[in-house]
Amino acid sequence: MIINSTVAVIIVNWKKYDITSSCIESILNSTNSNFKIILVDNESDNKKVKNFKFRNEIEIIQNKKNEGFSKANNIGIEYSQKKNADYIFLLNQDAKVEENTISDLVNVLEKNKDFGIISPLHYNVKGDNYDFNFRKYLDINLEKKNINETKFINAAAWMVRSDVFLKYGLFSKEFFHYGEDRNFCDRLNYFKVKIGISKNSKIFHDREENASYNKNIVLSRSMLKCCV
Repeated sequence: MIINSTVAVIIVNWKKYDITSSCIESILNSTNSNFKIILVDNESDNKKVKNFKFRNEIEIIQNKKNEGFSKANNIGIEYSQKKNADYIFLLNQDAKVEENTISDLVNVLEKNKDFGIISPLHYNVKGDNYDFNFRKYLDINLEKKNINETKFINAAAWMVRSDVFLKYGLFSKEFFHYGEDRNFCDRLNYFKVKIGISKNSKIFHDREENASYNKNIVLSRSMLKCCV
């Protein structure tokens, strides 16, 4: 565990406070104690969001309207940078972490300075198989190495060095929800910043499998240019 590295865990919430509560509980059980949870609440319900305010580990940013996934994360990232976080962990509200997930991801980035993003293995909510969308990004040889290098990994769980966002920018405002992670990964690929998956940590993603779901978005050169 990297004791001296501070981690801002950013969770964007939209309406599903019970699911978000389970996500937060999993983080609070983490073996890495040097973190702060930044809950960015879209279209806040004051009666429900107040249930999170009693924990010192949680800071809440309340948006008056649904700003979307990209902008809400950007708000959390900028706030975390002002607080001098060393690492920023973007985590979906419908995901849970294992006790060692945060500390493992930080350690991997500490030891591999050429990587900008490290993600854990993504399992389904039962933990008996990989998340359906995650399978396509996983190298079948991952068990032979600690880090699986990839060109893209969806942003359900990204550990990012804070200076990566400072140097290469935030999520593009062109994307309200979906596609922002693809665009950001394309940006890092362009600048030859590595993206990886650690085999030693996990999340459990609680979402319905949809065989017709396809998040792969082909970006034009003009779109990539406008967001760099």
